Amino acid sequence: MKRFFIFSFLILFCGGSLVYGQSNLDSLKQVIMSADDDTSKVWKMHDLARKYMMVSTDSMMVALEEALELSRKLKFVKGEIASLHRLSQRYQYKGNQEKQKQLNIEALQLAKEHDVKSWLGQVYNGLGNIYYYELKYDSAFLAYTEAERAFKAIGKNYMTWETNLFMYRLFSAQNDNSKAEGHIQIAYELTKERGNRMDYGWVLAERLKFYLSNDMLEKYSGASEEYLQFIQGRKGALQSNRFHSSLFQFGNMDPDEIIRQVEDIIPFHKNANNNFSLIETYAYLGDTKRKNGDYPGAIEAYQNALTYTLATESNAGPEAKLYKLIQDTHEENNNIAEAFPYLKKYHQTMDSLNSVEVQKNMDELEVKFETAKKDEELAQSELALAKSAQARVLFSVLAVAGIILALVAFWFLYFKSRTNRTLAAQKTVIEKALSEKEILLKEIHHRVKNNLQVISSLLNWQSKYIEDNKALESMQEGRNRVQSMALIHQNLYQSENLTGIAVSDYIDKLGTSLFNSYNIKQDQVKFKSEVEPMTLDVDTLIPLGLILNELLSNSLKHAFPENREGQINVSLQKQEENLLLEVKDDGVGMAEHTTEKLKGSFGHKLIEAFAQKLKAQLQIDSSHGTTVRLLIQDFKAI
Repeated sequence: MKRFFIFSFLILFCGGSLVYGQSNLDSLKQVIMSADDDTSKVWKMHDLARKYMMVSTDSMMVALEEALELSRKLKFVKGEIASLHRLSQRYQYKGNQEKQKQLNIEALQLAKEHDVKSWLGQVYNGLGNIYYYELKYDSAFLAYTEAERAFKAIGKNYMTWETNLFMYRLFSAQNDNSKAEGHIQIAYELTKERGNRMDYGWVLAERLKFYLSNDMLEKYSGASEEYLQFIQGRKGALQSNRFHSSLFQFGNMDPDEIIRQVEDIIPFHKNANNNFSLIETYAYLGDTKRKNGDYPGAIEAYQNALTYTLATESNAGPEAKLYKLIQDTHEENNNIAEAFPYLKKYHQTMDSLNSVEVQKNMDELEVKFETAKKDEELAQSELALAKSAQARVLFSVLAVAGIILALVAFWFLYFKSRTNRTLAAQKTVIEKALSEKEILLKEIHHRVKNNLQVISSLLNWQSKYIEDNKALESMQEGRNRVQSMALIHQNLYQSENLTGIAVSDYIDKLGTSLFNSYNIKQDQVKFKSEVEPMTLDVDTLIPLGLILNELLSNSLKHAFPENREGQINVSLQKQEENLLLEVKDDGVGMAEHTTEKLKGSFGHKLIEAFAQKLKAQLQIDSSHGTTVRLLIQDFKAI
């Protein structure tokens, strides 16, 4: 193992958190240049290098080299050692062992010469790694021993966790499992006590690998459950394949042998009631059998995983994922009828998850609403009492005109302030109620979109059993019409504006969907849209979208026979108080008898019906290709 898998673990636990945008890095550079003293600039250059780690290795090394150059210029020994050590690590990952060793030895000499104990342990660890990769195990052990001694000498016992991890690796390479387990256990106890996510997670992953590779399955089962509960972040989250790569490290082993070993692990999970591990293990077994072509076995494994989701305190997320895996497996095995019930369960479970989230928000809103309502009632009561007190005060001080004027002014300002606060509280209540309605409206659009998607899937599956070309074509056209409406509801629940849709974005998505549906290659027929920026309400866009769906479908089906190349243009512009929609292609055009035939078709009748709804004038020109124009009078822009 040339490189320890620190980078895989960085990606697993840090994800995108270290990936900075260019603007963030530029800002950090400005902070470096504005640092109060030059030694601070050295450490900020190291910070910049860490930010570059997931963005650009070359930029990272440039930052460290600049830090090294500045440290030498300032004769800042600690900064020089740190820069040499970290540059040495970078050269290790670039595969330049000679440069790595040179920089590490230079850092070690400086640390010894100037007695910089704070960096001595890390530099010795680096030297031990160099010897390890050179297979000089005795020298590596001595270097690690010096590193451990250096950390303990300055009271940094925790830092020895990494040294012990390296020693575990060293003894594993020599097949001395007893010593290897002792060192990994020390690293485990140190990191578990502090709970640092990066350190503890790395050690947990290494323990898993050690127990699995040495057939210590009972210990592996316990380590698996601990690792799962640590990494998940929320209970019951079915993990991805990159997680499986840490939990099930079988390398390039034969799939049948992997299946046998995984099945050997399962009884240990059952004996210990390790339910999270059982869910993940059965899911991984299903994935492996599915890749191996054993579809019935894969489905059985996924169903076993499902039974253990009920025994865990988890949400319905893993259950939904397992339904989707079973559906996909049935489809791969061409069992469409068996797949559909699991698709339905998947959508029902996802809807349930969404409903739970909405209900949670609703409950929070209700509590806040009731609190605001009580505050308002209390304010009104206080206001009434204050008015009564005001009347008594005014009545009792009529003899003193100056005092009366002062009190009137005081109480006027006081109650004006109280009234303003009351109005502000009422405004907050109204805004909360509007937010509640917005959440419900988004949920409605989301459910409508899901239902339309299910209808589309049903039409797609049904078409697989139709052999008549005309019926198949009609089925495809129906599916496209459903998709055009689903796009509208998808845009609505994803948008901040729940009453209208940006037309340009919708037309581009509709064009892409239809080109994919009819398998039109981009280099054969080009699609160009010129749409004036506008937002239309749903009642306008649904008939407009269905008309556009029919016009684009006609062009794609009839305008470019025998793989003829061409272009379709869609234009939507405002003309005074009207909208002008124009769909134009440079295809073969339509003869007179063809035009008459199309006018009697269902699609043309659909266009005429919706054109009438929009009070639109319809014109068709077939002199050069085909151009269809609709001048729309009845529309609502937002």
